[in-house]
Amino acid sequence: MGVETALIVGGAAMSAAGSVSSGKNAKAWGKYQQKQAQADAAAQIGAGKVEANNIRDQGAIQHSQAVAATAANGVVVGQDTAADIEKRIDSRTEYDAQITQYNAQDAANRILAEGEAANLRGQQEYQASKVQAVGSLLGGAASVAGKWSTSGKAKTPTVEDRSTKATPSSGYLINSNKKPFGFY
Repeated sequence: MGVETALIVGGAAMSAAGSVSSGKNAKAWGKYQQKQAQADAAAQIGAGKVEANNIRDQGAIQHSQAVAATAANGVVVGQDTAADIEKRIDSRTEYDAQITQYNAQDAANRILAEGEAANLRGQQEYQASKVQAVGSLLGGAASVAGKWSTSGKAKTPTVEDRSTKATPSSGYLINSNKKPFGFY
């Protein structure tokens, strides 16, 4: 095996190895992004629960203030209009808290989907890198095979060959004085 063949084979092998290594890195990065997305989603849900509890606490404060205001004005607390006001405050508070939790869950689901997509992209890049590696190896093999198949054939004359070995029957002028053509 000649130097040229060794370089072709080595280059193809390095290209294939680089492709696979790149694919493995992409796959690992995709897994990492998916795990990070899972952690981010859990944090989003936790933040939603905290925010919902804060809304409920604020609602309880408003409820207490409404009760105190109605009682201070001589209205019987818990009856008729005062009871309606308290129910509306409680209802709106719970609605806001549940919407907050729903939005947090929705955001978490989007984060999880993005993580899954990143993982799938990494797996696809890994698969593509293996195909690319096979292509590099096949390309190198084809190049080596081409060198071997033409190694026994006659070589096309070069300019140097033409100036020293050409004959009048070959269509080349003989320059036996080693002078540039045209300067005899």
